[in-house]
Amino acid sequence: MKKILMVLSAGLIILSTTSCGGSDGTLQVFGAPTLSATVANANVSQASQYFGSPTYLQMTMYSIWVGVSPDCTDLKLVSDYGANGQLFNIFDKPTLFQGSPADGKYECMVIKMLDTMNFKPEMNAGTACAAGTAYPFDIAKGQDGVWVDKDFVPITTDNAANIVYLFATTDGTKTAAKGVNSGQTIPLTSALLVPGKITLVMDFTNRVYIETGNVCWLDSPTMAFQ
Repeated sequence: MKKILMVLSAGLIILSTTSCGGSDGTLQVFGAPTLSATVANANVSQASQYFGSPTYLQMTMYSIWVGVSPDCTDLKLVSDYGANGQLFNIFDKPTLFQGSPADGKYECMVIKMLDTMNFKPEMNAGTACAAGTAYPFDIAKGQDGVWVDKDFVPITTDNAANIVYLFATTDGTKTAAKGVNSGQTIPLTSALLVPGKITLVMDFTNRVYIETGNVCWLDSPTMAFQ
């Protein structure tokens, strides 16, 4: 039986899988410098200029699912932290999730998390961002339309702290057809193969920018299994 261990290293997720009674493999998820700044910013349109990367990112995570279909209709739970969730600074290399998904090609990953987080930029940016200072940000304030849960049921998004679901998929048109908001969708440029394609790049490189109102903000990462 394969077991997936998910840890976060320097802001980048690292997963490893081992199998009992069979061959062993390693599933690593990390934010690697192999993605250029141009590629990292390719899926983002709201920010006209970026100011480096974060050095700290604190977030509360609850559960993670993977699915074979890019429309995320066949999700399998990897692990669940329960009603209270678990607080992580992803730059502390914490262990996040453990699970044992079956061999296959997974074109969807759904993460249940709190929509309010804190990050620290690595450099100054105008009067909005000061290097090493913690800034709160809310990824789902309700101003970009209705968000849904993993079962495509509408959820609350406003200026308060809310539990939300992020959909990483190889085909955003499939989840959009199910009612998933583009704001909660992260492009997954290649699928997870178990065993096989064992490295997921979750890259926050050059994602810090100044939001409207001179607010220091962090954009979503680029994700790809490689």
